[in-house]
Amino acid sequence: WHVSTDAEWMDTEIATGMSLEEAVSLGNRGVSDNIASRFKDNSPLWGFAGGGNNISGFTALPAGRIDHLGNNNSQGASAWFWAAPPLDTGERALRSMSSGNGGVFRDFDNTSQGFSVRCVKD
Repeated sequence: WHVSTDAEWMDTEIATGMSLEEAVSLGNRGVSDNIASRFKDNSPLWGFAGGGNNISGFTALPAGRIDHLGNNNSQGASAWFWAAPPLDTGERALRSMSSGNGGVFRDFDNTSQGFSVRCVKD
């Protein structure tokens, strides 16, 4: 097992229906196709209208994130994931999904926050 890379995230996003153009872009992507629902479990943990059909088999759950002050933010409302490996700048690619939002957010940030990781079988 290993932590998913940014490229592996993009491969899975494309396999579940996201266009290549959106997959390589930053920000909230795949909203019109509700791509996030394809990663989210249909769990009551997602709160209002936030779950999904999980056709990717990933089962994203809304663990939230730990901010740089140690506070747990958005538990039950969003899921945040780091990708591997870190860039030379110390930043990592990240993904997030939110309850009631069909997009998968992609960006780069420093690693001062606590996010979940997506593991992929070797």
